[in-house]
Amino acid sequence: LSTLGEEDLETIKARIAAHLGEHLPATAAQQAWRLLNNYLDYQHALSELPLQSRDAKGVRDAMKQRQQLRQVWLGAEVADAFFGFEDALDNFTVARMEVMENPNLSDQEKQHQVMMLEQNLPAPILEAKQRLLAPVDVGKQVAALRESGASEAQVRALREQTFGAEAAARFEQLDRERAQWDARYQDYTERRASILASGLAEQDQQHEIERLQRQLFDELEVRRVQALDRIGAQAQQAN
Repeated sequence: LSTLGEEDLETIKARIAAHLGEHLPATAAQQAWRLLNNYLDYQHALSELPLQSRDAKGVRDAMKQRQQLRQVWLGAEVADAFFGFEDALDNFTVARMEVMENPNLSDQEKQHQVMMLEQNLPAPILEAKQRLLAPVDVGKQVAALRESGASEAQVRALREQTFGAEAAARFEQLDRERAQWDARYQDYTERRASILASGLAEQDQQHEIERLQRQLFDELEVRRVQALDRIGAQAQQAN
C-alpha cells in the first residue's frame, strides 16, 4: 500500500491478491483478503471523521472515534494486533495531557502522576521511550555536573556509562563544535550591535549586517543566524 500514488489501488490489490494466493493456504488467503478490504474500508471511514480540537478532550474524542472504527471494521482481535501498542501510547498521551492541563495540580503533583502513567505503559513502548529520552536526561545530568564544577573526565565517564565510549567521543566533538559556534555567534552579535548603534540609515545598516553575515558564516549558517536574529527581535518586541 505504500506504493499508492505510484500505482492505482486496483493494481496494488491485484498484486497483493497474487501474493496471498502464492504464499498462503486457500482458507488463510481468503481471510487475509477479507482483512485487507476491511482495513481499506477502515482507512476510508477514518478519512471522513470530523476534525477535533487539539486540547486533551479533542484528542481523546478523536482517539475514541478511531478505536470504535477499528472495532467495527477489523474486530477486537485484529484491532489489538494491528494497533494495540498505538492505542496504549495514545491513551498515555491523552492522560498525560489531561494531567498537564489540570489547574488544580501543582507541578510536583503533575510530575508524579505522569510517572505513574508511564509505569503502566507496555514494556516495549516504555523501553523505546527511555531510549529516546536518554540523551535529554544525560544532558541535564551533564549540565548539573558542570555547574557543580565537575571535570570533563567526570562528564565523559557519565556519558560512557550510558552510551559507550564511541558515542561519548561524539558528544565531546559536538561540545567543541557548539562552543566554537557560540563564540562565533557572540562575536557576530557584538559587531551587529555596533552597526545598529552606528547612526547609519536603516537600509545601510541592513546592508552592513548582511555583509558581516557573509564574512563570518557559510550559506547554511547565515540562514541560522538570520533565524536567530528574528527570534531575538521578536523577543525584544514582546518585552
